Amino acid sequence: MGCINSRCDVEADGRKFCILKEIAQGGFSVIYLAKDNDSGEKCVIKKVDCNSMEETERTRREVNIHQKFGSTKNIIQIFGASEVNGIDGGIRFFLIFPYRNLGSLQSELERRASSNEYIDLPKLINFFSQICQAVRTLHHNKPPLIHRDLKPANILFADKDNLELTDFGSCVFGPISIKDGKHSRYLIDDAGENSTMTYRAPELFNCETGTVLDQSIDIWSLGCLLYAMCFFKSPFDEIYEKGDSVPLAMMSGRIKFPKNSPFPNSLLDLITKLITVDPIERPKIDDVIRLIKSLILS
Repeated sequence: MGCINSRCDVEADGRKFCILKEIAQGGFSVIYLAKDNDSGEKCVIKKVDCNSMEETERTRREVNIHQKFGSTKNIIQIFGASEVNGIDGGIRFFLIFPYRNLGSLQSELERRASSNEYIDLPKLINFFSQICQAVRTLHHNKPPLIHRDLKPANILFADKDNLELTDFGSCVFGPISIKDGKHSRYLIDDAGENSTMTYRAPELFNCETGTVLDQSIDIWSLGCLLYAMCFFKSPFDEIYEKGDSVPLAMMSGRIKFPKNSPFPNSLLDLITKLITVDPIERPKIDDVIRLIKSLILS
């Protein structure tokens, strides 16, 4: 699909965009490469079709988060957003973002895995620090925001040295007190749709009545993410690929590190602290950042 005679496929915040091609599909969205009709600048358009009030509210929240924090370093900015009538009385959203031609951290890890090329320690710590600063921005919001889907695919390269967090469609406000069985089942199903299994905190698999879900969900995911940055995949990916029970493996509290790891024990200890089964025992995001700084100084 190409632009012909300045055709406008999407209009948002006074700017007109032409869709060039589809580049990805997600559970709730389609991603297109596009360009600004006036400047010719390439961009990415995320199309989301909402067929319920809950889906509509979720997407509006996603837009609002981008608009609120888009000028913050390490969170991707949003160029604009629009709402139009969708299919069968629903609402269709278009979210317009910068085009990041260096791709995601996931694609970088896959490239490195093919040749067993580890990220060197100073760069790894720098990258993880940037991710944690983005998460800190969410957790310090009032009320706190929980991302719920921190993973390498949701981290983009702004350039070779700087990362940006994206995809806030999974975000919820916390803390969440689980009221009863019906509420528990809803939260389990919602997490199943919005949180990637091998990065999902164990409490999201059972959501026990009377307990509280909070930002510690993201701390677990950060531990899995840091493990992946070290060893190219989540500590639970292999279990998932074998068809074994990921929740059971998580609840065991055991994390296996590859033999002959090139990373210091202090970094592996940090991963272990983050991937702690009891959410109360996980460090807060400010503590995580302090622990990372201690790694830099050691």
